Amino acid sequence: MVPEKLKLESSWRRWRMTAEDYLEECRPGMKKLLKDIRKLKDVVTESDAGNFWPQKEELYRFLRLYTGDHLNRLLESITDDNGFEAWRKLDIQCEPSVGVREGHVMSSFVGLVGTRSKSYKETRQLLVEFEQRARRVEEVTGAPVDVRTALS
Repeated sequence: MVPEKLKLESSWRRWRMTAEDYLEECRPGMKKLLKDIRKLKDVVTESDAGNFWPQKEELYRFLRLYTGDHLNRLLESITDDNGFEAWRKLDIQCEPSVGVREGHVMSSFVGLVGTRSKSYKETRQLLVEFEQRARRVEEVTGAPVDVRTALS
């Protein structure tokens, strides 16, 4: 159940879910705290982390071990080995690029609506393209395409 090493920002959401589940198994209540920390705008302090504050260095070491070179450089900027602040900064760094990628994939999927076919053969090709793009959406977002969206 230990997460793989996070090498690319594009894998952030899938890795984050695995890491949160792993950390929850190690320290019950940690998953909810990490979700709350992602919403913070300022540096994470002891009052933000509550009873989990003593685990800040343990979380920092975990993040150093399970992130790749590029993201590891981001962690080097964290003072006092504050793993909670490292978590917040990783989310700030990775989340926007993932959101843009998801938007692009959804746009490509929905863009098929304007494509018309002139023959039975073209219709079959469009249906294959539809299925491929739907699988791509599920791969990137981690969730299948909504039924209403697919029907449109």
